[in-house]
Amino acid sequence: MESTPSYTCVLVWQNIQAHDDLGQNYMHFDAREDKDTMKKDLSLVWKELNPHYATKHASLQARLELSMAVNDTEETAHLGEEKRLLNQLLYEACKKKILEKIEQGNMHEKDKRLKELQGLTALHAAQKSVLATQLAPFPELIQSCEDQYTLFVQSVQQEFQNIEPHEQTLESFRGDTCANSRKLLT
Repeated sequence: MESTPSYTCVLVWQNIQAHDDLGQNYMHFDAREDKDTMKKDLSLVWKELNPHYATKHASLQARLELSMAVNDTEETAHLGEEKRLLNQLLYEACKKKILEKIEQGNMHEKDKRLKELQGLTALHAAQKSVLATQLAPFPELIQSCEDQYTLFVQSVQQEFQNIEPHEQTLESFRGDTCANSRKLLT
């Protein structure tokens, strides 16, 4: 069962929220997910680190209550400052742990992207090699196409030369047919 964060924990959360370096690392979440993730991370780190500071905090709290009971304002102010500094140290330790976690996540993501990029680079090099071997005879292909085009043009011209005498014969038949048709109509 997860406990509700203390007032100090909420203060730490507010301080973390104010730091851009943490906020920028969570930009892929929407604002609510960002806040929930940060609270969860903070709560986990707080639970991990708090036992190290709990004895000092309990000792300070007991001394603070004692000084307040005897109305020693100078000692109360001094212990209040010590407590604030202890909370600040705990905050800094939590912030450092969270930043390390984020950095590890970023490094993992960076390594993943670099591996993908490395694979893509290998594929690109392989494709480039294959294209270079397949396109190496490109000038020969162009020459072959030009030769085939020349042969086609020559063949068409030759066929038209063979058709020309037949065309003249057909023209004469057409002329004769038209003349015969006119004679029949008259």
